[in-house]
Amino acid sequence: MKHDGPQDPRPVLRPVIPLAPRLTSRGACSECHVPAVVAGDGDIKICPKCYAMLWHRDYIGEERQRRQEAARLAASAAAVRRAEVEAQKRLDRELKTSEPPPETVKPSEP
Repeated sequence: MKHDGPQDPRPVLRPVIPLAPRLTSRGACSECHVPAVVAGDGDIKICPKCYAMLWHRDYIGEERQRRQEAARLAASAAAVRRAEVEAQKRLDRELKTSEPPPETVKPSEP
C-alpha cells in the first residue's frame, strides 16, 4: 500500500539488545571476567558478581552420548535377533527329530 504523503527521511532507530553474558573458554563470565560458580546438579553455572546464568552447550559430549546410546540399542537389537534365530533353529531341529515326515497322499484312481 503506497502513501502519497511526504515520507520521513530519518531512518528508524531500533534499540540494539546486548548479548547475554556467556561462559568463556576459561570458565569465567564474559562481562565480569569472574570465575563461574556451579549451581544445581552441576548443569548451571552462575556469575557470583552479576548473578547472570552462564551456559554453553557441550555439543561434542551430547553427540558422544547419542552415539553410545545408538550403539547400545543396536547391540541389544542384534542380540535379540540372534536369540530369535537360535530359538527358531532349535525349534526346527526339535520338529525334525520328533515327528516323522508327513506321508504324501496319492489320489486314488477310479
